[in-house]
Formats: sequence, structure tokens, C-alpha cells
Amino acid sequence: MLTATAAWHVLVLAGWLIRPAAWAWWLAAIFVNHAIFTIAGLLPHTTLFGPN
Repeated sequence: MLTATAAWHVLVLAGWLIRPAAWAWWLAAIFVNHAIFTIAGLLPHTTLFGPN
């Protein structure tokens, strides 16, 4: 999951460099990614980040 989020950040950065006028969408994409990580980290017994 960490590799996927790193790739997502690179993809969003590339998108922002290509279409800077859509910065709000790129920022929202990063926000959603961070929200998913926050929720996943708060779930009990989650294995998304590896073994507890």
C-alpha cells in the first residue's frame, strides 16, 4: 500500500505539472489518499500496513 500511495503522489504531481489549472482536483486527490490512510490506520486489526 505504501508503494501504491507513493506512485499516486508522483502521478498527481505529474498531473499538476501538466495541468496546473486543475490544482484543486490534484489537491483533492492527495486529500482523499491521506484520508484513506488515516481511516485505515484507525481500524482495529488492519493488515493494510503489514502485520501489527
